Amino acid sequence: MVREYGRTINRSPDPRESEPVLYVYPDGVYTKTQKRQRIDRIFRGWDAVKSDPVRQEDPGVSPQLLYDEAEKRDFYHDADDKENRTYKVSFDNPGQGDTILVSRPAPEKNGAGKKRGGLFGSAGDRNRKDLKDVREKATSRRKLIVHRRGLFLTLLIAAFVIVLLALIYKFFFVVRSIRVEGASRYTAEEIIEASGVRYGANLYSFRSSTAGNNVTLRCPYVEEVDLHRVIPNGVVMTVAEGVPRYCAEIFGETKILSEGLRVLGTLGENEETPEGLIRLKLPTVMYSVEGRLIEFKTQREERVVRDLLGALSKSPLADRANSVDLRSEFNIKIVSDSKYLLELGDSSDAELKLNTAAKVLEDEMFDSGMGAKLDLTHIEKTSVIVDNSLDLD
Repeated sequence: MVREYGRTINRSPDPRESEPVLYVYPDGVYTKTQKRQRIDRIFRGWDAVKSDPVRQEDPGVSPQLLYDEAEKRDFYHDADDKENRTYKVSFDNPGQGDTILVSRPAPEKNGAGKKRGGLFGSAGDRNRKDLKDVREKATSRRKLIVHRRGLFLTLLIAAFVIVLLALIYKFFFVVRSIRVEGASRYTAEEIIEASGVRYGANLYSFRSSTAGNNVTLRCPYVEEVDLHRVIPNGVVMTVAEGVPRYCAEIFGETKILSEGLRVLGTLGENEETPEGLIRLKLPTVMYSVEGRLIEFKTQREERVVRDLLGALSKSPLADRANSVDLRSEFNIKIVSDSKYLLELGDSSDAELKLNTAAKVLEDEMFDSGMGAKLDLTHIEKTSVIVDNSLDLD
């Protein structure tokens, strides 16, 4: 009697019924004991299976299920191969009469030397590959979980930091005190109002350079503003005011200029020119706005003006000059002490020419108070003409 896939097949008695139970595999026929030994040897016994860390970490795969599955797959069967009498067999009571010897299958017709799958052929390799795949999948799954946890934790920390910084930015760094230093012509309130910095605003809601430009534009006598923040809620503005040095008529108005030719203010129609200022007669000016530097028509003219005034500020005549005529770069004239006319020609060797003029004016001949004209056009041929009727304009 043979049971095939749950069916009982009745056949004529076979003289080999008394023989022991055998199991057919592609590489041979084995007894049940031999089959069990081979399975245990391949899977290294129950202890090796149970101690496998991959199986311990993945409770979804039971060692018992693995063992049973391997045992099922090791049966070689082909239900349609009636001719070779190779069937999957099962026994209720092996060794007690229900025994049969199952013949081995014939080799495949195509592909000599090839064996059909089984525990000790390609099936065994598949079993080992399945175990490897399970371990790799478990490892990949564990890495993926760790990666997701790390990413989630990173995003959580980043969100927390962003929220914290936003709260600090909004409620902690708030302007509560503003101090102004160095201002004499303007009050602290005027400087603060001109800067645009407001009490209650965020300490980092404005740019220092923008606030400084606002002050110098609205408060022309302020040449520079050094603004710095005092953590957590203070602002300090250090002001440097310009000193009036020159005056010049530009576009029909009398402008007060600093030593750097920055427009500090404009005189009214009935206002007198402050004493001590040097009157400048300038070449064509293209731009003149209070709080900003004047701009000339050409860069060459600007260079001549600045070079000559720089040399004058360094000479002994710096505090004695009354006016400087710079309308022509080749016919520069300076009035000193309201009675001496210095003709310099061009601006070359301006510092040497001014020092020479200062030395000449120290001569005793000028003690009488007479006016004079000094021709310094050619420094090696300096000439002096004493004349009280000179036109100094």
